[in-house]
Amino acid sequence: MVRDNVTGLIWEVKTNDETLNDMDNQYTWQSANELFIEMMNSSRFGGYSDWRLPTIKELACILDYRGPAPTIDTNYFPKTMSALYWSSTAFACGTDQTWYINFEYDNAYTNYESRSYHVRAVRGLQSDNTFVDNGDGTVTDSSTGLMWQQSTSHTNLLPWTAALSYCEDLTLAGYTDWRLPNMKELRTIVDHKTYNPAIDTEYFPDTMLSDYWSSTSRAISPSFAWGISFTFGRDRTCVKNDSSHVRAVRDVTDSSSGN
Repeated sequence: MVRDNVTGLIWEVKTNDETLNDMDNQYTWQSANELFIEMMNSSRFGGYSDWRLPTIKELACILDYRGPAPTIDTNYFPKTMSALYWSSTAFACGTDQTWYINFEYDNAYTNYESRSYHVRAVRGLQSDNTFVDNGDGTVTDSSTGLMWQQSTSHTNLLPWTAALSYCEDLTLAGYTDWRLPNMKELRTIVDHKTYNPAIDTEYFPDTMLSDYWSSTSRAISPSFAWGISFTFGRDRTCVKNDSSHVRAVRDVTDSSSGN
């Protein structure tokens, strides 16, 4: 097992011994829950009986965008397949689809639950967004320690390098330490329970049904950068010269303020 001290989650580590935890095992989404997870718990793997499939946000937390496939830290997660792994998160649009992470190409997407994919079990408390509207054009998520630009400027459709500069030059609510969020940060405000847009519109009411940039370049194609389409919350890669929307972020622990 591996513990992530950032999230507090404990993850199953795969083997190559033809057991329940073998790296080659694949399951439909239903059998992943009814067979694999049930056996993990009935056998008290690692001494625990509260194993489950990770949510899509939890599974994305162990992605490593920096290296070649498999896109994960293989020092801690050896024997990871460069392949698709199921999450527990249903696709809000329905049609018997569920979210997965592709550990070959870094991306989160959806497919039919009848397909057979790999699985990695997790245990620990699930965390939800805890948004606070600060009343000054910003929203704080106390679950992540991030403060977000609330609005999307309808004229703010920018190439990637201009998006970086826009955020770094932004002064909002007296703060000057805004930046373009990385891919993992941007994914934290996706609401997979809804779509059109896939975000909590109580706090982000004018979110566009379009792509938003992250600061994360694609390792295998540096002329591309990652982003998220908030129509359904799916990952996107776009040529950096293309234009997408922007939402700036800052760490609430930072103190760079004009006040």
